[in-house]
Amino acid sequence: MLAGLTDKLVSPEAVAVAVRAYAEETNRQNHERRAQVEASRRALEKIERGIKGILDAIEDGMYQPAMKARMSNLEQQKAEIEVRQRLGGGPLRLQERARRHRDGRGIPILSGNG
Repeated sequence: MLAGLTDKLVSPEAVAVAVRAYAEETNRQNHERRAQVEASRRALEKIERGIKGILDAIEDGMYQPAMKARMSNLEQQKAEIEVRQRLGGGPLRLQERARRHRDGRGIPILSGNG
């Protein structure tokens, strides 16, 4: 009885379903990560334009005390985004990994070595 249950739990079909579910979730997470990376890139560009604008104004002699606070705020936002970018990253898409690692039956072999 236990052998029959084991066969059903680790059958090629059950493994394929589990691998497919894992691939879908991994790809969903990667899609979200890529969207966040793009949003961070756009925000960083906007912040850098703001910093440049303040520096250009100061160079042209148009310094106002409020510029110091705004510059500090922009630099803080920039630092936070850069930290998020350094901590980012993620797994390879499962299909890319699976194409490189397959067993004799064509079933992907999950590997942490990418």
